[in-house]
Amino acid sequence: MQPMLNSVKNAVATARGRFANLSGPLRLLVIGAVFVFAILFLVWWVDKIFVYLLARSYVDEIAEVFDLNKSLATAIAWLVFAAIIILTRYLFSFSKSRRRAAVAGLLALVVGHSLVLWRGTSGEVIDRSGKAIKCYVITRESVIYRERPGFDPTTGRQCKPVTPELVEKLREYERGNRPTRIETANPGFFDLGTGRPIVWFYKNKNGEIELFSLMGFHPETGDELEPVSKEIAELWKAQATDRKARDARRTTGTRRSEHISAFRPKNRGGSYMVS
Repeated sequence: MQPMLNSVKNAVATARGRFANLSGPLRLLVIGAVFVFAILFLVWWVDKIFVYLLARSYVDEIAEVFDLNKSLATAIAWLVFAAIIILTRYLFSFSKSRRRAAVAGLLALVVGHSLVLWRGTSGEVIDRSGKAIKCYVITRESVIYRERPGFDPTTGRQCKPVTPELVEKLREYERGNRPTRIETANPGFFDLGTGRPIVWFYKNKNGEIELFSLMGFHPETGDELEPVSKEIAELWKAQATDRKARDARRTTGTRRSEHISAFRPKNRGGSYMVS
């Protein structure tokens, strides 16, 4: 190691000595040449870094969709990096066939990337971060998935974004399960992690709120059920409290009537005597 350092020091000292012996114009020429070389080297280096980052992002998107191992993704990124470098060189070649090959190769990389991503996400409704890839429309038979939110031209219904909380519910609906009434006294209206609704409702003609376990249509009226909101949840709780109070009063009144009847005298025919 020490001999190598000494050789470098000697080379630098020799270069300084020769540079000091040059005339003024030659010194400027040497400085200019070194400056240009440094700029070219920097541009080359930045270009290679840019190409590598481009190749890395190219592969990372595919790796995320197909859940590839990180080491395998890195190996593929280096292969893509090498392919881009070679094709870029061919693009500026004097050979017409090489230029055509470079254009075809780069076009194949760009188009192939999009096709691979399309193939990988064609059966998915959300990505790994939980972001919606597709929207959904509920029909009486199944679930229709579309690429963009809005109104479905076939059914005329709104295409709603898929959320992570809805995935399992949508799969249930696809398997043939349909909404059933929730009869529990204290249902969970919202997902504890995200706060999004996981219960659907229908308001009948009397203004009463009916809760259901799944999206879909009301089993009697055929109207589409809607996801609950905080206002609907509070209204259902208020109505449940009123029903409980009415039932308690009705039960109390029935027991009182039975108690009074037990002590009233009867006539010979078995009916109660009127005082």
